Amino acid sequence: MKNIPKIKSSQLTPERFQEYPVWAWAEDFYEEDLVCPVIETEPLPNDRDALFIKADFWTPTGRHFEGYVVAGIEVYCVELFVGPQQFGFNVGLQDLAEQDLQELRQTIMDEQAQIFPLQYRTNFRFANGERVEGIFDPFQRG
Repeated sequence: MKNIPKIKSSQLTPERFQEYPVWAWAEDFYEEDLVCPVIETEPLPNDRDALFIKADFWTPTGRHFEGYVVAGIEVYCVELFVGPQQFGFNVGLQDLAEQDLQELRQTIMDEQAQIFPLQYRTNFRFANGERVEGIFDPFQRG
């Protein structure tokens, strides 16, 4: 049987999501910021505080990004991968989202890039059958 890894959430990379497309907080390790893969994903478990789910993203102009969404009852955070860098946008942390937006624009060398609203789609469904997909804009909530 394969050994199930526990890693820091900051170590979630495209390669980790290739191996395991869904992650969750490791039980009893919240203080240590550890996550572990979710093995049973059809449907997604509804007994976890948050799931980190591999996703594809498209900007209003059609630019594609890979990354992941963080979902509890609904998606409240997205992380985009651009090369070795990662850019996070959380509806509850708009100041940090604005900073990451500027850094993302610099990284993709387009200071005027329209990133939001960002369309996302995953290959997974919640227990109610609803696919994890939608529109995300950290600046239009809260």
